[in-house]
Amino acid sequence: GLVSIAGSFTLWTDSVMIGIFVGTTAVGVYRIAVSLSTAAASLLNGISKVVFPYFTSAEAEGKDSIKELNKALKYGLFISVPAMSGIILSAEGVVKATFGPQYMDSTLPLIILSYLVLDGVIVGLISSYLAAKKETKIIGHSSLIAAVLNVVLNLILIPIFGMVGAALTSIFSRLVNLGLILKWSQQRLGKTYDFPIILPLIGSIGMSAFLFLLKSFIDPTESIIYLLVFIGSGIVVYLVTEQLIGFDVIGFGKKIMKAVVPDNLIRYVPFNLD
Repeated sequence: GLVSIAGSFTLWTDSVMIGIFVGTTAVGVYRIAVSLSTAAASLLNGISKVVFPYFTSAEAEGKDSIKELNKALKYGLFISVPAMSGIILSAEGVVKATFGPQYMDSTLPLIILSYLVLDGVIVGLISSYLAAKKETKIIGHSSLIAAVLNVVLNLILIPIFGMVGAALTSIFSRLVNLGLILKWSQQRLGKTYDFPIILPLIGSIGMSAFLFLLKSFIDPTESIIYLLVFIGSGIVVYLVTEQLIGFDVIGFGKKIMKAVVPDNLIRYVPFNLD
């Protein structure tokens, strides 16, 4: 869609300008951070593709799908907020495990670009909702402005801050894009969206505190086994924390299983999914 095209364009211009102002070696290092962050973002952005048919179905029946969107945002934030936190805390280990210690300079850009995970889910879901309502002009205009802003800021920041400047520019332009989408949705449609971020944020803070302490015993940069244990421990702590503070993690898990497990296999699941 327009959002993915605009996002790819801004990241491409980042690489081109880094090559011009910093050098080709820096391009390779930066592209590692981009590839890791966009891979995670693309994986979670699949949520918007799953819910798009529900939006179009509701709109075809003359119903506003805002309730479906807000529910999708609730679950999208539940996944994307801790995912972003996890990338920040495990960035060194992920870079070393996937590309080797010679590319550790991409760690800081990856930490900055971890926002793409959160942005991809939020903007992806809202864009799917707007597309179902035939309001793609909002998406197109905001994406165009953000892309132009990205180029201008790159010209200023990359010569000064290098790869970090490019990463910061990408994040700022995406924040502007999101801000414009929210503003124009309010002006054109009279719609505001719910962002129930408190519970995911509390859970992510708890997870981050646990992982920070865990680093004293397990260094995720030492081996891929330690990295997997580090990530897995964080996931468990987050899920338990969320269940304890009021998010229905078990119910959400059942909904996912009902969505992905074929109907003819559901009867073999050893617990009730309803």
